This record gives sequence, C-alpha cells and structure tokens, in this order.
Amino acid sequence: MKAKTKKKLNYDLIKKVIKITAIICVSIIVIEVMYLIFAYWRNESKNTYYNVVNAIEKVDDGYVVVGNSDFKHSKGNSYTKGYTKGKLALYTEDHQLLWEKKYEKGYNTTFNDVAVVEDGYIAVGSGQMSEEQAQDEVNDAIIVKFDKEGNVVFENQFQILGDSKFTKVKVVESGIYVVGQSILEPMVLGLQTNGGGVLVKYDFEGKEIFHSNFGGGKSGLFNDFVISSDGIYVVGKDATNTGLIVKYTMDGDREWIRNYSYTDTLGFSSVIEYNGELYIVGSTKVKEDKDDYDIDGLLVKYDKTGRLLMEKKFTVNERVEDENKVIDTSVSMDRFNDLVIDQDQNLVIVGQTTVKDVKESTKNLNVFRYNGLFLKYSLDGELLEHKELGGSRDDYLSEIMLEDDHYLIVGTSNSKDQDLKQTGGNGKDYKPWIINADKEGNIIK
Repeated sequence: MKAKTKKKLNYDLIKKVIKITAIICVSIIVIEVMYLIFAYWRNESKNTYYNVVNAIEKVDDGYVVVGNSDFKHSKGNSYTKGYTKGKLALYTEDHQLLWEKKYEKGYNTTFNDVAVVEDGYIAVGSGQMSEEQAQDEVNDAIIVKFDKEGNVVFENQFQILGDSKFTKVKVVESGIYVVGQSILEPMVLGLQTNGGGVLVKYDFEGKEIFHSNFGGGKSGLFNDFVISSDGIYVVGKDATNTGLIVKYTMDGDREWIRNYSYTDTLGFSSVIEYNGELYIVGSTKVKEDKDDYDIDGLLVKYDKTGRLLMEKKFTVNERVEDENKVIDTSVSMDRFNDLVIDQDQNLVIVGQTTVKDVKESTKNLNVFRYNGLFLKYSLDGELLEHKELGGSRDDYLSEIMLEDDHYLIVGTSNSKDQDLKQTGGNGKDYKPWIINADKEGNIIK
C-alpha cells in the first residue's frame, strides 16, 4: 500500500515539474517574442522619414514639385528603407497631393529642380547609379524628362571628374540649359581644370550640345543662373569658398568672372535680373572657419559688367540667450536661399536662421535648430519686413514663388506644431512644407 502511494506521489511530482517547466518555456517564448516586437518597433521608430521638396513650378490648376523621399508613408510607392529616391509629384492649387512618382533607377537619388515643357517636365539632380557609387557616396548628375503622367521619356547621366550633380534647369527655344557641379571624389588628389561648376546645354531629346566649367576640381559649384538678352549669368562659388559670378555667351564661351569674399561653402545660391541689374542672395562669413558656424544672410546687387553696386548683410543673433540656456546665440548661421521681386518692386527673400541647441548638444557634437526666414527689402536694400516662420524643431525655406495676391513658399519641416501644415506630429520625420503667405509674411491658413 505504501509503495503504491509513493509511486503516485512521484507521478504527481513529475506532472507538476513538467507543467512548471512548460509554463516557464512558454513564458520565455512570449518574452522573447515581445522583445523582438519591441526591438523592431524601437528600430523602426529610430528611422527618420524623409520627404523633401526642393523645387516647385506652376502648372494648370496646380503645381509640380521635385525632391526626394524614402516613400515610407506613400500610398502609391513602396518604402525604400535605407535609401532616398528622386520624386516628381503633382499638387492641386490648395496643396493636396494628386500623385507622386518615384524615380526607380539607382540607389540614393534626388531631384533639385524642375522645368515645365509643353509635353511634360524636365527634372535635374543627382544619383548614385551603381553599387560602387553608393559605397563611395559619389554621384552622377542626372537629367530626366517625364510626360504629364509622370512616365520617363528620356534620362541621361553626366560625369566629368567623379562626383557630379545638377542644381538648376531652364528651357528656351534653342534647348535645355542646366548648371551644377562635377568635382573629384573625396580623398582623390589632382589639379584637373575641366571640373568645378558646370554649365551644360541639351537638345530636346536629351543629347548634350556642349558643356563649360569653372571654379576648381575640388569644390567649384554653380547653383543658379539667369538667361538674359546678352548671355547667361551663373552664380555659385569657386574652390576657395568665394562667391562667384560667371558671364557666358549662349554658346558656352566664358566672357568674365567676378568673385566675392567670403561666402559659406554653398556660395551665391540664387540670382534674378531686374531692370538690367543682378540681385543675388547667399551668405557671408562673419569669421573664417571651416564649419560655417558663424555666417550672415547676404543680399548683393551687381550691374551686368560685374561691378558690385550694393551689399546687405543680415543676422538674427541679437536675440538674447534665454534664462534656461536652451539656445546659444554666440554664433548664428543665417542664410538666404531664394528671392523674387513682387508687384510692389520689392525683393522678397526666404532662407533659414540657425542657433545651437544647448540641451541636445554634447562636448563632441553640436546640435542646431533651424527656423525659416522671410524678409522683404526695397531695391536699394532697405529692410522692410522680417519674420521667422517655423515651430518647435527644424524648418527650412528653400524656394519662393509669386502668386496673384500672395507668396507661395516651399521648404521642409519636422516641427510637430499644429499650426504648421503637413507636419510629422512627432518632431522627427521630415515632410514637405508648402504654404501661402501674405505680403507681410504671415501664413495664410
């Protein structure tokens, strides 16, 4: 009788041990699954979503824009995790997205500018077109024609020295003009004279007619240009980070060069012609440094012989550091990116101002906060309006367009404030910022 009782106790003990062991195993599996889900969520939450607009043009009943995106939240395109791709998109007049097309070729690609033609759009930019380029982080300049539905009609790459991009495009009766850059790859030494800023002309089939260059094979850059009755005026910078104006004939022959000392590493960024004079914006160094940590917004005026007529600098670093030491205004990075002339014959400029975020910066890493700038000047350089547009995080204003009774301004924002249209809501993701502003720079809701 005792033996039977002992056997039954052993059997019950074994059942209990097996049950406890099973519970422990299941718990471990559940914990592991939960950890994997959490790790995946944490990894995904760290991935910043990029959807950037670089340029905009008016079309019938709306706007065409170009830029780049990883399409993480796109309804019509697949997510390109780890890469950003050039995009072409069409918006309605009230800024509602109709469609967007991903440029499928290459690895990382972007479009910097777009021109509207009768049967479609010409987009220019840059792209890592091979695995080797992606590994080395160098680009080909690219020009792509799309039809009105966003289908590729032709596409071409441009390369001289190893790392190239196109920044602006304009279309005239005789063909397509683009400017940009072709420089040596990083860590490659050389004294080549055939690179730097580039001016290229294409026919309407995308075939190159000619190209010209200037500015140095390590960092020369052309950012913008105007086509005038007497030739082409190109602005950018040369290899020594001095602002640059180059006058070309329509056939690409260089006529003269003018320099401005000193600008930041981007140089002169935008130019317009009005009444036979050139108005140019960019930034100028307050003190010489390699990091552009102290720069002022810059507006200059030249005549068409290259003579400097006016120079205006702008900074917002008069702001006093707050008592909580959230920002440090001992240095300030202020930059003008684009300008137009409005109906009142005033210069309207957009750009950004930048200050150091003390709370997020560390000993080895400076973190900066960006705010959009809206300014208005008279033609003789009197400051008429100054507003900062933006929210709690980073806001960039890259381009401005004159509409009938207001300005259309585009840029990129990752602020989460609800008064800014098309915000990410998390202070992390970068999304297009397309706004209407009145003549005083106030956002029109």
